[in-house]
Amino acid sequence: MDSPEEFIKEANLVLNAGGTFICSTPNKKRLSGAGHVNPFHPNELEYEEFKKIFQKYFIIKEEYQQSESINYFRYQELKCLISKSENRNNAFLFQRFERFVRKLFGKTFVPESYFHPDLDCLYSEDMNIEPLQRTENWHKTYIIVGTVL
Repeated sequence: MDSPEEFIKEANLVLNAGGTFICSTPNKKRLSGAGHVNPFHPNELEYEEFKKIFQKYFIIKEEYQQSESINYFRYQELKCLISKSENRNNAFLFQRFERFVRKLFGKTFVPESYFHPDLDCLYSEDMNIEPLQRTENWHKTYIIVGTVL
């Protein structure tokens, strides 16, 4: 959406008095502010900005944070280390020489990846949604629950 505030304002207009609105935003400081392009969220907000807009139209009842689990972070780190190892192996002179010789003889060789295709899936247990405790930048998403003013 082009304007998160217009969306929140419109939600306020269509809900009945006392209606509940649950809204979330990716953490701008962590994602787009860090150079990540998210095609599903062309506009992301920082926590304070999100809260300020939300409070204009709703009474805040609850606030949550969504972050990856420690196990998911460890998995991502391991995946990165394996990828770096694969890249180093492919850079070795002998590896490059072997590929060249195989190409000459028409015997191509494609090494098996270290990863099973299902390992790139994101599972529900990989994400934690819990009450907002602090607004540090490592949270992936902020979620606010409110009622119509």
